[in-house]
Amino acid sequence: MPITVVIPAEDRWDNKLKKFVTLDKEYELTLEHSLLSISKWEQKWHKPFLDEHTNKSYEETCDYIRCMTITQHIPPEVYHHIPDAVINEVDAYIHDPATATWISNNSKGAKSGGMAGHSSVLTNEIVYYWMIELGIPEAYQKWHFNHLMTLIQVINVKRGESDPKNKMSRSEVLAQQARINKERRAAMKARKK
Repeated sequence: MPITVVIPAEDRWDNKLKKFVTLDKEYELTLEHSLLSISKWEQKWHKPFLDEHTNKSYEETCDYIRCMTITQHIPPEVYHHIPDAVINEVDAYIHDPATATWISNNSKGAKSGGMAGHSSVLTNEIVYYWMIELGIPEAYQKWHFNHLMTLIQVINVKRGESDPKNKMSRSEVLAQQARINKERRAAMKARKK
């Protein structure tokens, strides 16, 4: 599901250009955090978007918003006027799970985005590979990225459940439930702060 944000009209000082810049009217952008958006961004910046160990610059963040934009005919200068409040709103949207389904990280085949044995750096090509390998239609590249990743995890978990050697013992199930409950309690405390 896309999100709509508003980039307000403004006059502001641009440190990079060393002059005042003006955005003469506000723009409404419809954005979609999808595999297609990630692919566009990685093609330009030549680095993995999903690498949580690397912070993105303001310019890289604004460019990802450009890659997410599905609204037509937006002037390029609009992306130099994105306020922090909009960046925060987009960040919340990107981190929204976009589904009611959740999968334990301890599930067989559910590690690292849902595919066992992938490299520690996740790029769009790896996710496209998973889609091809799992028979997921190309149209799903426009789904909210987290929703797509959940689908990939569900397919792998369900495949693992059908394999008798992947069945967990009763003690493993109980230990997993205890760990999940502990993680949920910690997450609830973090949200209340």
